Amino acid sequence: MSKKLRRTTVGLLGLTLAMSPASAFADQSFKDVDGHWAQKQLEQWIASGNLKGFDDGTVRPNESVTRAQFAAMINRLFAFTEEASIDFKDLNASSWAYGDIAKAVKAGYLIGSPDHTVHPNDAVTRQEAAVMIARVLKLSPAQAEALASFKDKDDAAAWSKDSLAALVDRHILNGLPGGLLAPKRGMTRAEAVVLIQAALDAKASAAAVTYNQAGVYGSTDPSAPQVIEGDVVIGAAGVTLQNAVVHGDLILAEGIGAGDATIKNVKVSGTTYVRGGGANSVHFVDSVLVKIVVNKADGSVRIVAEGTTQTGSVVVQSSAKLEESGLTGNGFTDVELAKELPADATVNLVGQFEDVNVYSTQISVKLSEGSIEHLATAPGANNNEIEISQEARVVQLVLEAVTKMLGDGTIASVTAKDGAQGSSFAKAPGQLEGLKKDEVILPSAPAGGGYIPPAPSGPNVVANPTDYLTTQDFGYWSDQDAYNVGFKLNLSKLSYDNIASIKVALQDAAGNELANRVATGAQIEQLKADDALYGAGLDGELSAAFFERAAPASNEWWTSTAYDFTAPSKAVVTITDKSNNVYIVSNGTVNPVAEPVPVQDPETFVQAQDFGFWADQNAYNVGFQIDLDRLNYAQIASINVALRDDQGQELASRTATGAQLLQLKADDQEYGGLDGQLSAAFVERAEAGSNEWWTSTAYDFAAPSQAVITITDKHNKTYTVSKSTAASGITLDQSAMELTAGGAAGTLTATFAPANATNKTILWNSSNPAVATVENGVVTPVAGGTAVITATSAADASIKATSTVTVAASVTTPQELTAALADPTIASIMVSGTLGGSDAYTAYEIARPVTIKELPNAEAKIYGSFVIKSDGVTVDGLTMYTRGGGSGPLKAAIDVIAKQVTITHNQFELPNPDALAVNGGVGNGVTIWPVGDAPANYAISGNAFTGYGANTADWSSTALQIAEGLDLARFDLPGTVSQALTMAPDVEQALATGNSYVDCTNGYIRSNWTNGIDYRFYLVSNAAQWSNVEFAGNGGTVWLANDIANADNLTIGHNVTLAGGHAIAFDAGKTLTVSAGATLTIVPGTTVNAIAGDGSWTGKQDPNGR
Repeated sequence: MSKKLRRTTVGLLGLTLAMSPASAFADQSFKDVDGHWAQKQLEQWIASGNLKGFDDGTVRPNESVTRAQFAAMINRLFAFTEEASIDFKDLNASSWAYGDIAKAVKAGYLIGSPDHTVHPNDAVTRQEAAVMIARVLKLSPAQAEALASFKDKDDAAAWSKDSLAALVDRHILNGLPGGLLAPKRGMTRAEAVVLIQAALDAKASAAAVTYNQAGVYGSTDPSAPQVIEGDVVIGAAGVTLQNAVVHGDLILAEGIGAGDATIKNVKVSGTTYVRGGGANSVHFVDSVLVKIVVNKADGSVRIVAEGTTQTGSVVVQSSAKLEESGLTGNGFTDVELAKELPADATVNLVGQFEDVNVYSTQISVKLSEGSIEHLATAPGANNNEIEISQEARVVQLVLEAVTKMLGDGTIASVTAKDGAQGSSFAKAPGQLEGLKKDEVILPSAPAGGGYIPPAPSGPNVVANPTDYLTTQDFGYWSDQDAYNVGFKLNLSKLSYDNIASIKVALQDAAGNELANRVATGAQIEQLKADDALYGAGLDGELSAAFFERAAPASNEWWTSTAYDFTAPSKAVVTITDKSNNVYIVSNGTVNPVAEPVPVQDPETFVQAQDFGFWADQNAYNVGFQIDLDRLNYAQIASINVALRDDQGQELASRTATGAQLLQLKADDQEYGGLDGQLSAAFVERAEAGSNEWWTSTAYDFAAPSQAVITITDKHNKTYTVSKSTAASGITLDQSAMELTAGGAAGTLTATFAPANATNKTILWNSSNPAVATVENGVVTPVAGGTAVITATSAADASIKATSTVTVAASVTTPQELTAALADPTIASIMVSGTLGGSDAYTAYEIARPVTIKELPNAEAKIYGSFVIKSDGVTVDGLTMYTRGGGSGPLKAAIDVIAKQVTITHNQFELPNPDALAVNGGVGNGVTIWPVGDAPANYAISGNAFTGYGANTADWSSTALQIAEGLDLARFDLPGTVSQALTMAPDVEQALATGNSYVDCTNGYIRSNWTNGIDYRFYLVSNAAQWSNVEFAGNGGTVWLANDIANADNLTIGHNVTLAGGHAIAFDAGKTLTVSAGATLTIVPGTTVNAIAGDGSWTGKQDPNGR
């Protein structure tokens, strides 16, 4: 990039809010405003000078606005001038944006990121802009319902929703077509103008404060000014408003009459209107005023700027005197004498003025004292008299209208442009130049005109021009959207001071001129100044950028012809020096067109619509709509529609260019009334082909996952949008997962539906990272507890799947087990190693649902007992050593004081005789004491109970029993009695036989102790146990676990059922007696070989007879 274009770029592409003097009277008709949706607001801002067009005759309303540019707009329109001390890592103090960002921070509407960045060059999003405006207006949040109608309201960041709702609720911010809020979309220039104007309007609508009586108003403390949100109206003479900040307009109303008013230490962010006052009139002291409009219906008004007062602009619409007195601030810098000034009006200026622009006709202007840096008359502003007093001075005068210059003051330089012919000077200026310099009347010239130069001689075309001038880069610059021509002067042979004109022209292949740019006079001086500024100290490098231009135009560098942006083949540079020597060089090598430049927020210009298979057409159809207000057919160079698979590989494409685009436009006109809706249908195609609409590649009809629409305009900008086969759901391969703290990680695999869905990116999340973390589906256990792992589609947050991960706490000591049982967040506990010993038993109370298991591949031994007082407990895979003895905890390995527990795959080692001799005569495995409202559900199976075998006459070891009808005071539950159960035979049978019993006094027993011992179910495994059947209660069941020999005498006194499918054999002379009134029911398959008694017998199979 030639460095000379950098200066032009700053002037052309910056979002300038005030017209520069060189372009103040340029044609205000811009080719890309007509028909734009924001045309009204754009034209208002252009007319008011708040928005400047570009050098190519455009406003570019659809270009994005950066955060820094948006801040600059707010600062200008809301009159924020104070700067904070800032230190952002991505903002250099030398940047143009530094001051505006500092003002934004000071005003409190811009904060920056936690990492000390502010992203000044990023496009400002709609949600960011909403937050800034809401802070500027100090809006209170609105109800969230204000956003309810927007389809994409959930896309808004949480930090922006209050601001968005506040602006939508107050009609300051509107949505986009299709019911979209588009919070993350970049904001365009047009959208920024409309939003800020709406904010200004909302601010102006606040209730006005009126002062209709003489007096002093405002704060008495200059350091604590009164803040007034709305407008202020001063309607009487003798009013002083002091120490105030006015966020609306300040109106000095007609009621002041010819009296006076004083504005002291007041900041006005809106416009100050002067409609009343007289000769002593309005004093602005130590105040800041963005804009002053003077329009007094009768008579003249004197306006005095004093102290540190500074103003942005003053628009004079009636006779007035603007005076600076005792001024230390900037005072009146820019003054506009508006076309509304009536004929014969007078304007008197006293002070130091930067710019005075005259739009009025037939008025008198007098600079009585002081100076004007730049004085200009606009085209059509004819017949004005401007007097420069002897003590006054004008540095630069630009005439574009017939003007009479009076007085003995000094005019350093005059540029006489078209329209200035016939102007006259009472005193000759120091320098006179411009197109019409010879057609103005000077005091030393003949009455008929200005100086008459000598007749020029014919030009001398230099034979060796490259000794003086060489071409450099020539080609299209996509970032500027312009054709650039670079060239370099050999300043040792051809100096700027010797150049009369520079002409740069573009030609087509036939040598026809397409456009040109010419610099003369002050324009050459400006190019020289830029060379000194941007070059290595006047190195002679220059460039001319050619933009599309509907009409001729001029600025401080170049006078340019219209240009339809036809691609050039050659650039010709022609320089004429002041001796009429002509230097001509050319460059016919056009640099290759740069890579296409993607636009930001392409969805603003084109939207993807329906995409899918159309059965009636047997085709995949892609629909899209172009916003023809932003991108019309005349701007489009090509449209490409492509199908891609889920890996992003292109399957097929259709492209329209040239005449095909015209046919698409014709179809759009015929079927849609030019609504911009188009579609491309993809059918199976064995080879490439072309028709009047599209040029198409071959297509094997593989199912696509994505459609991509790319539009390229004639400036090589691309607009790319896509439509994907959206995912409809996610499933995980595990809905639940169990892990152990400190153990191996688990892996969750997510599957999308349909399989060809695009954007299969998953966002993984753990509800409790302190328990388990997740990354790309790999779940790492951290600590005992429960976490829900969620897999969410990155494209659609409503599509998700979950898996509940239970992380078991890992324990190796009694203390760790006790702590884990006390922690309600731990749902599972893994035990490893040996907890306790034969001399150290611990009773563990379990009062909540929890699972206690052996850590896989690690032996888990516990010396002690569990007292389970809660349903929902699981004990699995442990080896438990029972101390035995006593009547409470430690008598059994597990005491269950509940109705729903799971005890599986455990090894129970019942105590040995030596231990029982010390601690008591009972040592059991699992004893169940039914309590609670839940139905009984005891899942107890796969356990192995080992008793002590010897000395069973003195000590007992019951493996598994249910004890009904006993007071539970032994477990600190006095008054609570274990309940009687009704169990289905098959359920109890499974409970009795689902475990193994070795050397136990009893295997399984269910007994009721309400009226003494009463066995409800008794499992008999040997002859010794058979002797206890006499305690079987009425309705009880005796279950033979295997065949029994050598049975002793037994009397049954109740109604008892004998089952199990085995045989019992009595020793010789031994009998089974059924007492009178009792019944023995022998289930078929179960046999008894000797029976005696008076009972009623059923199901008897007796080989010995009766």
